[in-house]
Amino acid sequence: MAEVKQEITEKLARVKAQRPTFSHEIKGLFKVQSVMTDRYARRAGY
Repeated sequence: MAEVKQEITEKLARVKAQRPTFSHEIKGLFKVQSVMTDRYARRAGY
């Protein structure tokens, strides 16, 4: 997760360098666990 936050921070710094009026604030990052279900399971609404 630290690597992801570092990558985002670096990308935003590059944007800021190219666009001096750009401003941002990172308030938080959320980590969501991926989930696998049965490939042939019915989906909601079907």
